[in-house]
Formats: sequence, C-alpha cells, structure tokens
Amino acid sequence: MRTATTTRGPRFHWEVRVPFSDTDRAGIVWWGNFLKYLELAEDELYRSFGRPRSTLIGRGKIDLPRTSITCTYRSPAWFDDVLDVALGIESMSDRRVQWAFEISQKADGKLVAEGVFETAFMVSDTLKGCEMPAEIRQLLTDGFAAIAERTA
Repeated sequence: MRTATTTRGPRFHWEVRVPFSDTDRAGIVWWGNFLKYLELAEDELYRSFGRPRSTLIGRGKIDLPRTSITCTYRSPAWFDDVLDVALGIESMSDRRVQWAFEISQKADGKLVAEGVFETAFMVSDTLKGCEMPAEIRQLLTDGFAAIAERTA
C-alpha cells in the first residue's frame, strides 16, 4: 500500500503528529503547513547525518532558498494524525537539489500529498547563487542511501 509514485530510489522518512494549531476549524491540516513539514523533514535529514543544517551552511554564510514547488493533494490529514514525510533526491546539480516527496498516513499508508521542490544555494550577504558546499554534496551523494535505509 505504500507504493512510491513520486519519489524513486532511497527515501528519507520523518514522522510528524499533526498538532491542533496546524489545522483549520474543521480539524483538517491547512495546506501551507505541508510546506513546513517538508522543511522540518529536510532539517531532520541533515541532523541525521550528525551535521545540523545550521552547521553545514556556516551559520548565516549560505542560504538554501526554495526556488520552486509542485504539490498535489490527494486526501486530507487531520488533527492528531501521524504522517510519514518521505524525501528522495530527484536530481542534483552544482547549485541545486530537487527533492521529490510523499506525505502519507502512517497508520494505513494512504497518500496525502506528493510533489517536488527545489532548493538552491545562495551566498547570504550578496544573495547570489553559489555552488553547493562540498560537505553537503558529499553527504547527499555518499551518505543519503544509508540514512534513508535506517529510516525506512
């Protein structure tokens, strides 16, 4: 039932229990909070390498702006649901990482949302694009599969 539709290859998994503050009056997760869950999962991925993102980006020297996102919502998520947020590397270049994602109900694997978002690398002071730091590239190319396997 947990068949991947968007993410291919290894996927990093992170769980979130939906807090009441993330829902609307009907108790359904407000759509914008799914973007927050993606960013939190990405933070947790770097933390699982033993290198929090704040350390990897040099505490303010490099930023990782999101340059695009596509998301298709498949079914609602509700207050107190436990969601599985799965991230997979769709593609990488010298300056960007494209992440494929799926958000599913942990209890039954029902797909809630899926899509792709892109993260670029930028020098904080100048707001100019830059190359991905070598340490981040190494973690993503050499260590992602091992981290993903531990969270599957």
